[in-house]
Amino acid sequence: MDVVKRLKQRLRESEQRNAALENEVASLRAEFGSFRRDYEALAETTRVIVAERDLLQKRVAELEVVNKRLVDMLWGRRTERRGESPGQMQLPFAAESTSDEEQEIITAQKETDEATDLALLRRLKARRKARQAKQPRNENFTTGWTASRRTTCFTGRLGIKTR
Repeated sequence: MDVVKRLKQRLRESEQRNAALENEVASLRAEFGSFRRDYEALAETTRVIVAERDLLQKRVAELEVVNKRLVDMLWGRRTERRGESPGQMQLPFAAESTSDEEQEIITAQKETDEATDLALLRRLKARRKARQAKQPRNENFTTGWTASRRTTCFTGRLGIKTR
């Protein structure tokens, strides 16, 4: 009889462990489902970000080409104002080292050139804005030919009569 009691006790303990394990498996399955949804969301987000990155890299390449063209248009043959090109050969004296004082002078000159260029660009932009503000676009094309007694005159945009 003692054996039957022990077997029944062991059976109850096994059933309790089995129920606990079933609960744990169910919670692990729910957690796994949650992880799977999170993974799928992250994978989709990664795909979108990679596609956006590729588009942005393409746009950067296009803008670099446009920038190079604009720099060439702006500076023309004044290549001394731009950086060195990779195919440019160096003169022998360029290999000589410069002192700290000379290096400071060169750096100061570069900064001054950049500041001068920026100031020039600001002045040109301000002048353009002032000119545009002063002369608003007139898209009313009402000027035309007027007849006088003796001659036919044209009244131009500036109010000047020409014969």
